[in-house]
Amino acid sequence: MKSFTISNYDVFSDEKDVIVTTYTVKVEGTVDGKDASGTYNSGSVWKKEGHDWLAIFHTNIKEEPATKPAG
Repeated sequence: MKSFTISNYDVFSDEKDVIVTTYTVKVEGTVDGKDASGTYNSGSVWKKEGHDWLAIFHTNIKEEPATKPAG
């Protein structure tokens, strides 16, 4: 990994024991010899169990370059 940056971080919740986080991750690097560089829209759901916060769901979607409409 050459670089890793988190931005646009936001946290929200309407429950005392559940938190949802959303953020943007910009990465430069490779995974298993393949380029994984790009900007990813990411999110996680956290649940409090006792004194611990557990990550119960995570996703990230790589942003694709905008395409021009046909015609």
